[in-house]
Amino acid sequence: MIGNVINLGDYVVIREVTGSQKLIHIKENSQNFFLGKYSIKGSDIIGKSYYSTLSLEDGRWVIGSILNSEEILKDILNTETLTENNQADEEQSLNSVQEFKRKRTRYNQLLGREVEVDSDDSNHENEPLDERDELEKVKRKRNEILLLNKANDSNLIRSLALSSSSFKNKTNFSKEKYIKKLQLRYLKHITLLPCTLLNIIETSSCQPKIRSDKLSPNSVGPRWGQCTVRIETIGNILTHGNVFSESKVLLYDNLSNGVVGGSIYRQLCNIGSLYEISMNRLTFDTFDGYFHGKLPINFEAIVNDRKTKTHYHTIPISALEIFYKEMEKLPDELFEQDQDLLIEKLDIQHEWLNYKINTHSKGDLSDEKSQNKKKRVYNRISILENLYSEGVDTVILVIDQVKWQTTTNLQNDKKQNSIGNGDKGNNNINNNEKKVHEDNDEFSHTSYEKTMYFDMEKMIQVTQEYLKPGGKLLIFTPFMTTELLQIHQDLSLSTRVENSKFHPFIGIKLEETFIREHQIIDQRTHPTMDANLPIFSGFLLSAIHIS
Repeated sequence: MIGNVINLGDYVVIREVTGSQKLIHIKENSQNFFLGKYSIKGSDIIGKSYYSTLSLEDGRWVIGSILNSEEILKDILNTETLTENNQADEEQSLNSVQEFKRKRTRYNQLLGREVEVDSDDSNHENEPLDERDELEKVKRKRNEILLLNKANDSNLIRSLALSSSSFKNKTNFSKEKYIKKLQLRYLKHITLLPCTLLNIIETSSCQPKIRSDKLSPNSVGPRWGQCTVRIETIGNILTHGNVFSESKVLLYDNLSNGVVGGSIYRQLCNIGSLYEISMNRLTFDTFDGYFHGKLPINFEAIVNDRKTKTHYHTIPISALEIFYKEMEKLPDELFEQDQDLLIEKLDIQHEWLNYKINTHSKGDLSDEKSQNKKKRVYNRISILENLYSEGVDTVILVIDQVKWQTTTNLQNDKKQNSIGNGDKGNNNINNNEKKVHEDNDEFSHTSYEKTMYFDMEKMIQVTQEYLKPGGKLLIFTPFMTTELLQIHQDLSLSTRVENSKFHPFIGIKLEETFIREHQIIDQRTHPTMDANLPIFSGFLLSAIHIS
């Protein structure tokens, strides 16, 4: 983002008049972006200023003005005041004429003359009211207004409001509410917003829910969005986690879709390092780092740096667990030897940490792809060795238990199906071959099961091995569960109980992160609080590691 003008390659938040938002990355001029029923090309956005409002006219997006319902209402009220004054003058003159007619009629009756009957009054009294004709008249009038005011949005809304027969009887609050409804129905406007942290978080929070992310049971708590990390939650995480520019942060996040990771990485200022935990067994990293565009769009937009992210690393949770267990088995003398010899001594049976597993060539490890993989594996092991020996400053776990449980159930179903199919295919294998096959794959199957059944307690047990003394453990979750309460109790007793599940921790705190919400919310048609919106955004558990 250079200045206030949108350029090719920028990230932009587009907001519809209804309040829905979308984060986009303009890669090409001919690229199409869809927001609800509207579509807009990159060429229509490039060159425009941020906070510009575009209106759709004759199939083209042109710069338009923001229509304020208050200004339209003031204009209508001024018009109504002038109309009422004119009507009052007309009624006063009409009343004087009617009074004169009544006096003349009374005078003629007293003199015995014939009384003239006003044909207009009699026809008006006897005129039948047909509701269908009235509705058709209203529809015809509204269609005429739409045709006459096709290019002028303000006149369109004003004319539609005045065409309503009940508009005059409404209160000013109801009139403004009605005007906003007309704007939502008839106007085609979008606003171009810069990718500030607040706009990105609001955009990610208002995304529609997916099938596996439906409303959770009442026992767990209300869900008011797919991504429930709010702007104040990010502040709490960065503050309680004591994240500064030289920090080493170990992060797991299945809730915010890159918002927490991007906020932490930006806080590190390309000095510290961010290590994100993955539930997959492999990652798409390179020796140089992560290229631009390989991470979630929220992460990329918050960081807003097209360079290769050399201070960002993704590590499988299964690799973290296997590595520290292998390091505990090694004697201390090996740590003082050459790193290459240490790597060869480890020989970890995990495809992320062993270049001999799943090679690109059959038996040949000298080709270019195998050498590149060997280079990546050596780099990964050196990263893990550095983490294990020096430790990280902060471990941050941002966990959505509902989404986690849904994903685990789906993975377990796939695993059961694969095991069932494998059992049917192995019926023809003799006992000796079957035993050899099981010995070779025993470690991979057990680690695969551990990956499947990881829970919050297991995640803490693995990550605490890489947390330095004095480091901070931080857990954020949107729901209060018995598992979270049990972990809070176990951490509190970790310094008093022998053979505790966790290392000794002190300063354990469990807090509710309250939200700052106003009763009258922007982009809302009326000041009504969301019934599903709780008074807090989640729970924050923090502790200090002492050994």
